[in-house]
Amino acid sequence: MKNALIIALNHLNNLRKDRLALAFMFILPLLLAFVTGLAFGGGSSSGTYVIPVAVVELDGGAFGARIAAVFDQEPFARRDVGEEEAATLLQERAVSATVIVPANATDLLQSGQRISLSILQTVAQEGPRMVEQHLNAELSRIRAAAAAASLVSQNGIQDWQTSFAAAYGVWALHEDPVKVSVDTLGTAPVANHADGYNLSSPGYMVMFGLMSITAAGAALILRERESGTLSRLLSAPLSRGQLILGKMLGLILTGTVQASVLAAASGLLFGVSWGTSPLTLLVIIVAFSFAAAGLGMFLAALCKSASQASAVGVLTVLVLSMLGGIWWPMELMPRQVQLISRLVPSGWAMAAFTDIIVRGASLGQLWVHTAVLAAFGAVFATLGVRFFRYH
Repeated sequence: MKNALIIALNHLNNLRKDRLALAFMFILPLLLAFVTGLAFGGGSSSGTYVIPVAVVELDGGAFGARIAAVFDQEPFARRDVGEEEAATLLQERAVSATVIVPANATDLLQSGQRISLSILQTVAQEGPRMVEQHLNAELSRIRAAAAAASLVSQNGIQDWQTSFAAAYGVWALHEDPVKVSVDTLGTAPVANHADGYNLSSPGYMVMFGLMSITAAGAALILRERESGTLSRLLSAPLSRGQLILGKMLGLILTGTVQASVLAAASGLLFGVSWGTSPLTLLVIIVAFSFAAAGLGMFLAALCKSASQASAVGVLTVLVLSMLGGIWWPMELMPRQVQLISRLVPSGWAMAAFTDIIVRGASLGQLWVHTAVLAAFGAVFATLGVRFFRYH
């Protein structure tokens, strides 16, 4: 064990002297996390999830006013525009959706005729779905108020406009008689999906962790084999098991230090909250580093040269990043894509880090993620040691 620890610490010491590698490990992921996080909402997800909505209000009556007022509340940011400007904003993705209230909508409501209310969007995403949900809730209140106003006006008690305003006001004075609460068993209360820095920070931490541990680690092991370093080490009083353990431990320590520094830096620079338990975060980081180190050992066994390991390693990291939800919120992906993400270690790592950041998950709630990452590492490491050629 002492020999393995010496090999691991020597790996860290050599890495400390490589300024280019240090910049790649720490500075580049932070820069990419900043740029990408800013493009996808910055730090808005740590507070209010803002959905910009353009409203084209052509009615000018009570109905149009009620619909427009829906988007004065969180999480929406309302923009009153004309039809041409609304189309431009939508194409430029400056708004998530456009709501068009047709002309004479209030008159149609009063006469009991159908109103064609339009929601325009460019792609299927979370924003337009939330717009539709809030509009349906508002339309239920409007229908009830309109029905009451029609009944009152038909009996000659009061005109329709005054009756509608009075009936609708009842909703504002009283809470809904039915309130639905949703609790998820086994996890912390579910908040909004990760976006902005809460997505880019763990995403690039996982991606560059795979680059440093898996791709670079496999290439380093093969480079040492090509230079004869492994043969010289094995000629010393050192077993193959101690050698591989030392190399694996060095990669795990590298990943743990890298991820810990990036997590701390993203918290200070971008305001990312990594939960309330440093131990939970550390355990997930170590489990992920173990899985990445095992995969690196497996690639070293498959590849014939260091240059081949570098190329295959980078391609592997890009595929794992895509499948693991590193570049976009996995919660918004189709069900099939979400299932595929459960087949790769990057998907489990991102799920764990997202649960910590967004939902404040504890170690007890993430034991499955930890066990799966450890299993990935054990399987990959076992296969790598089994088929690795030392000479």
